[in-house]
Amino acid sequence: MVGIVNLHATLRPVPDAAYNGGGPRVSNCLQGTRVGIMKLIMGWVDGTDDRSICWVNGPAGFGKSSIARTICAGQQKLAASFFFLRGAGDRSKIARFIRTLAYHISVSIPATQPLLEDALRVIHSCSINRWKINFRNYWWRQFRPWPSQYLP
Repeated sequence: MVGIVNLHATLRPVPDAAYNGGGPRVSNCLQGTRVGIMKLIMGWVDGTDDRSICWVNGPAGFGKSSIARTICAGQQKLAASFFFLRGAGDRSKIARFIRTLAYHISVSIPATQPLLEDALRVIHSCSINRWKINFRNYWWRQFRPWPSQYLP
């Protein structure tokens, strides 16, 4: 078994990319602001929206990070988060995004660790070195049908 310590070493997640990670802080939304967009996002969180991922985008300075941080801070069901930040090393690049999310999901939902470990074994045994494509196709496909009782 690979184990969580080896998962960390293998995946090399970006250490400060989570909403509660270190590094430059973004403030939460002020009480009573951004109510409409937060209501839409909470609909996704509560399951009234079928999309697997809630992707917040908009122009610089719109308050995306503050909105996301406010939502994340109030959640018990958060499996993983990644806050991009321009000019902040690996937080400003997509290269380790999937690896970071995978690692944090394996920590917040321990039942997914064997899936991730199996995916890494399969990927490392492939003769073609297409790690990112293999990882996405194998592990995420395995994770999607995971019974809801194991999800936060």
